[in-house]
Amino acid sequence: MLEILKKVIFYILIGVGIGAFIHNWIPEDFIVGVLGSGNPLGVVLATLCGVPMYADIFGTIPIALSVWGFRC
Repeated sequence: MLEILKKVIFYILIGVGIGAFIHNWIPEDFIVGVLGSGNPLGVVLATLCGVPMYADIFGTIPIALSVWGFRC
């Protein structure tokens, strides 16, 4: 388990860092202006912005375990 954590901790920290940046320092009005109605790529951009905010240890570790075929 510890070896898997060592493999994924870098990616977890990057995802959480990007999510924290988006959540705390980019104004809501800017996001609404970029992703608002009339933008055909709004859903794609919203997904790219939103996914890092929800990358956390509880969601990432089970996925990593299944990818590397670890069995409990």
